Amino acid sequence: VQIIHGIAEHSGRYGEFIDFLVKNGYAVYIHDQRGHGRTAGTLEED
Repeated sequence: VQIIHGIAEHSGRYGEFIDFLVKNGYAVYIHDQRGHGRTAGTLEED
């Protein structure tokens, strides 16, 4: 399962949902979009 967070969110908000999916046999991939969560930089850098 690929999870993509929404605007003004980050991957850390999905911990419980990820735990549920993993416990039910799913492989889960999630990342922070540029400028969100623990990513470096801001959207203005481009």
